Amino acid sequence: MIIGLDLDGSLIYNTIDVVNLAAKNLGLEKYSVRPDYYFSTLMEEHRKEILRLFLIPEIMCKNMLPFPGTVEKLQEWKDKKYKIVIISAREKPVYSGTHKMIKELFANLIDTVHFTGNMWGDKKELMLKEKIEIWIDDAPHGIQTSLDLGIETFMI
Repeated sequence: MIIGLDLDGSLIYNTIDVVNLAAKNLGLEKYSVRPDYYFSTLMEEHRKEILRLFLIPEIMCKNMLPFPGTVEKLQEWKDKKYKIVIISAREKPVYSGTHKMIKELFANLIDTVHFTGNMWGDKKELMLKEKIEIWIDDAPHGIQTSLDLGIETFMI
């Protein structure tokens, strides 16, 4: 079995509220506190600051924690000899830190890590390349891609 997983919002969460940090950096006091996945309810300036923060390794790699039960589930799958593949939309400035973080958080539980190269990157080719049989993601576009490919899919 080959299980494909998104990283951010699926396996891990940031202990820093990046939306609030971006607002603070811009001196914003009022904004939508519940933005959608694409931050479309926020001002353009706020969205841009969030995306800038997503490129900083100290923010995206040093403040992440696995969701409760994640390590145990990954271990269960490894014990069953499943291949575990992460496909993330993280960008180049955080690749090195992301690899290090994954190694620290998940030891030897992950077989392969791929990046799409941009925040809204399409994971289709990587899903096909890795022959993903089950896909788990929190992103609507990632879910739609796997469903379109006929992959058994779970949205978190």
